[in-house]
This record gives sequence, C-alpha cells and structure tokens, in this order.
Amino acid sequence: MVASTHTQITDELLQFLPWHELSHHLLPGRRHDAEFRRLESTWPDFTRLDYELDTLHQRFDLLWLDKDLVPAQVTNQP
Repeated sequence: MVASTHTQITDELLQFLPWHELSHHLLPGRRHDAEFRRLESTWPDFTRLDYELDTLHQRFDLLWLDKDLVPAQVTNQP
C-alpha cells in the first residue's frame, strides 16, 4: 500500500490509517464497537476515509480483507 501511486491510495488515507490503528491501541479489545467508532470519527473527513479504508480490498483484489469471507474460504481449506 505504501508503494502505491497517489491515484490508488490517497495521502489522506495514508494519514488516517495510523489514527485508525492508534484508536485500536487506545481501546484494546474493543474491535469496531460504538466507542471505537466515536473515537475514530474525531478524525477530519472520517466518513469518507473510513469508507475508502473499508473498500481498499476491492481495489487491490485482497480477498483476505473481505469481512464477509471466513478464513477457510480465503485459503480454500475444508
């Protein structure tokens, strides 16, 4: 992702990503619950950037990031 061109990954998303990860660190074990989203949403333009982050796997064909797939589906294991 870091080696991607500006048209693939915006600078704004690269700036938002550490905040998203820091939010996980500040609220350990909370995953993406309401309190996590409240903290994360204090970032400017959160709604657009969160959507961009959530759909990143579609632009790069990264099935392992698809929230609807379970690990067995991704690795083709029974």
